[in-house]
Amino acid sequence: MSAFKRHDGGYVDNITTARDDVNASSTEGGRFAALWKLSDSVSLKISALVQDTHGDGSAAVDTNAQLQPLLGDLKQARLPGTEGYSSKVRLYTAKLDIHLGWADFASISSLGTSDYSQIADITGTTGAFAEADPFHVAGATEPNIFHTDKLTQEFRLSSVGNERLEWLTGLFYTHEYSPSHEINLANEVTTGAPVGVLLDYYYPTTVAEYSAFGDLTLHFTNQFDVQLGGRESVIRQSYRETDTGPLVDTYYLVPSPAITPTERTDSSAFTYLVTPRFRVSSDLMLYARFASGYRVGSPNATAALFNLPPKYDPDKTNNYELGIKTELLDHRLSIDASAYYIDWKHIQVYVFNQSFTASYITNGGTASSRGLEASVQWRPIETLKVALSTALNDAKLTEDLPAAALAVGNDGDHLPYSSRFTGTFSADQTLIRAGSLTGYIGGSLSYVGAREGEFASVFTTPPQRLEFPAYARIDLHAAVAIGSWNANIFVNNAANRRGVVGGASNGTNAESPYYVYYIQPRTVGLSLTKEF
Repeated sequence: MSAFKRHDGGYVDNITTARDDVNASSTEGGRFAALWKLSDSVSLKISALVQDTHGDGSAAVDTNAQLQPLLGDLKQARLPGTEGYSSKVRLYTAKLDIHLGWADFASISSLGTSDYSQIADITGTTGAFAEADPFHVAGATEPNIFHTDKLTQEFRLSSVGNERLEWLTGLFYTHEYSPSHEINLANEVTTGAPVGVLLDYYYPTTVAEYSAFGDLTLHFTNQFDVQLGGRESVIRQSYRETDTGPLVDTYYLVPSPAITPTERTDSSAFTYLVTPRFRVSSDLMLYARFASGYRVGSPNATAALFNLPPKYDPDKTNNYELGIKTELLDHRLSIDASAYYIDWKHIQVYVFNQSFTASYITNGGTASSRGLEASVQWRPIETLKVALSTALNDAKLTEDLPAAALAVGNDGDHLPYSSRFTGTFSADQTLIRAGSLTGYIGGSLSYVGAREGEFASVFTTPPQRLEFPAYARIDLHAAVAIGSWNANIFVNNAANRRGVVGGASNGTNAESPYYVYYIQPRTVGLSLTKEF
């Protein structure tokens, strides 16, 4: 059993409400697990995980298109009572293991629930509707309530004792039910008080997946083996929606309530895995991997209401990788490197219908990602350990996005948030080692190259895509361990850089048209632990 509670201090101030550190959050939870050995060949393990998180606000900082802060360092402007969130997660699992002699059988059952709620400030995108009849206020908010119940069941049967042939086969089932509810409210700007409902939309969804899978590992020699795997999945989904409020009449151009009857879709996907491995020696291994993946499709929202395509299909990837793992210099130097290529087809894209009255998702366009990754760990002397990890990546569209897409993307444009180069160098030096006393210092330098944000929206004139500059971060630490006690002093982001990790448009907010998220500012702390 374990329990925890933590508080993360905020660092962004809301000038509208004069509140500091609005992005502070608190998390608490616990875990329980019990193992019951019914016999030498049968055991049952049950576990439970509980976690609650509450945040006072978001870490968004308002900027201009050049990502320069407009309201001051680490400042935002949000309506009173918005941007806070609450999350509750519950997960219960039971795993039954039975040793059959010729094989091992496992049954894994889980039940999970997730609740998330937030009140977002949407004045930039919806405030103009709030200013019109009948409310005549300048603010707009969106309370979101999301709940999901998820049940999964998996059965596995695996081989035992065969050194030349290993196999695994199984069945998998999952079912999700999410009665999502979102509301657009008109609000007073000064107090944040709601004065009326602009739009209320309720859209329960279900997702069920049935899968059969298996893999086989053939050991041709003690040095060479090949793993083959496959999975066939069938996905069944349902969706319905009910919309009410004045925006249904003015924006949807249909009478309120607008009812989308239940839509049901079926899709399937087959994925595979082929991994040959060759152990040249006990310290050198070469491998290749050929694999595929997919992302499920879904029904299109309001399809019947606007005569849209009823569904979109899964998009799929084919992945190719070559790698090497080796240890040298009497195991003081280890190297792990790989080259990869990913081919992405049938990308799921938002587009307009022909009358430009509604948007929906369709499949269109292709993309690829290719690159090199490497990590090196070296211990030149017993008391010093250094490590280096790097990644070179070229991820881009290989075909234009559809002409009717809500985003502008052309052949050769880099994919959102894909950095051409990232890397981390770290070093740890032991200074004292005497009896039960150990003292050491260390640090790391991380670099993230320039990236581009989401593809430019057609709603901005001219369409503009955010560009996130490269940044470097330095973390330092020093620690002393005496017996079972350990004291660690750390300084994260020692140079106090404002590295941008993401951002987007604030809609039609002319005063602060964009917002970004930064890495956490310089943080100094002390941790004290004791092992029992």
